[in-house]
Amino acid sequence: MNLQHFLYLLFIVLLNGCLITLGVTSPVGVINMLVVGVTHFRDTFFVLIRILFKPCVRMQADEDDDEALRNVLCVIPTYKEEAKEVTATLDSLIAQEETKLVHRRIVMVCDGYLRFGEIFSSMILIESFKYKTYKQKLNQVSIFFCTYNGYDLILMLKHENAGKKDSLILVDNIFVDSTFTEIRQVLLKFYNITEFHFIFHTDADSVISPNTLRRHSKIMQTNPKISGVTGIVMVPEKYRFWSLFQGFQYYYGQLIRRLTESMWGKPTCMPGCTNMVNITHDCIIEASTRYQKLPSRTHIFQVKNRLQGTDRRYTNCVLQHSKDVRLVTDGEARCFTVPPQTFKHFRSQRKRWTSNAITGYFFILTGTNIPWFVRVLAAIDLFRIHTCVTRLVSTALLMSHITDLQLVQIILMVLVFGIPYFYFLFFAIKLKKYGLFLFTGSIVSKFVSPFITVYNFLYCVYYFTDISWGLSHGAVKGERVISVTEDYPVKDNDPETLV
Repeated sequence: MNLQHFLYLLFIVLLNGCLITLGVTSPVGVINMLVVGVTHFRDTFFVLIRILFKPCVRMQADEDDDEALRNVLCVIPTYKEEAKEVTATLDSLIAQEETKLVHRRIVMVCDGYLRFGEIFSSMILIESFKYKTYKQKLNQVSIFFCTYNGYDLILMLKHENAGKKDSLILVDNIFVDSTFTEIRQVLLKFYNITEFHFIFHTDADSVISPNTLRRHSKIMQTNPKISGVTGIVMVPEKYRFWSLFQGFQYYYGQLIRRLTESMWGKPTCMPGCTNMVNITHDCIIEASTRYQKLPSRTHIFQVKNRLQGTDRRYTNCVLQHSKDVRLVTDGEARCFTVPPQTFKHFRSQRKRWTSNAITGYFFILTGTNIPWFVRVLAAIDLFRIHTCVTRLVSTALLMSHITDLQLVQIILMVLVFGIPYFYFLFFAIKLKKYGLFLFTGSIVSKFVSPFITVYNFLYCVYYFTDISWGLSHGAVKGERVISVTEDYPVKDNDPETLV
């Protein structure tokens, strides 16, 4: 444990210790209004914004006739996913609603493993080249022309595992910037097109709704100011504990927060399993360069953000290009992805997600070209994450003194806590059978979420200097702890800020 990590842990202990002490010595409910209430006030405010101003904001694609050609490259990074997961993803992309002016092409990037070669009726090697990973290690890529159920696609097999982030950077280096111009021309010739306008990212364990490519590309075509579009991430309807718990959390967070942030074009996370970007925009071109920057110093937040950050890190890079950058969430396009189904896998994923959220919000708060109200919202989320222990203790104190509350306090609590939840129920009812799944998940979440959240937060901050990816689908080994001082070169004289 280095000094920075120790001071960070000390700050968390002191923050929660002071707030808990204040809660014990203050009148009943006071600390809850600060620690618990602030995020619920925010969510209630978001719901009111959605209700009052949604008719004034155009958030969806027009359903008029197509006007311009839209070439979409679908990128699928893979690691150790099973063949049935990969085929489900491919089938959902091939089944997209494709008009005569929406042309989709698929490239798969296999990260050191090819466990599903049998799904292809043919694999022909067309090119091989060496490159340096974003951690400056030499690697080699073999490019195959493949046929899957009569559909032609490109498969790029990295000879050594370098991580999902490296796979995304590799594709950007080929199709967004000019690092591999010759390789790009070879692939464009295979695809029989002159250029791509959009890149769609998904995962090899995700199933995309049939309207996704058409809607996402249409949104960006009809509004040139929009640089990126995301869909709604959902969990397959299976009545298991982990699916119920995560299914509700995924949907609720996107419904209340991300769709509202989309109204002003500043969602702070584009999920990696479903997002499309306009690669002709300056902010996307710049983000592809900034995204692969290595740490320029040993500041633990910068190290964590640059080496492990993926979805939030990339979104941050896009948002900080200019205050005019606009990203939106398309509520009608959905992506079903399989969540972790074991405690160890869940813990590993949430450790990574929590640390990425902490560093992501930190750099939103301190970065450039971010509107003041987005910084305020980032500060609220940072406060929420770091005070989860206080929230659990203060809620227990409140429940033990519930009879001492005044009627006005109870009414206010019901309104603040109830409005976002009833708004969720309104949308859940419209989803019918799947809505029942989400409602059941909400009940499960209410009972276990406070305890799981506290455990995950404490586990995350204790291992905060661990930059390993952790468990993945198909992996059999546990997490490997890597110190922040090894396994990457530090770049000297980097003029960029911490972000």
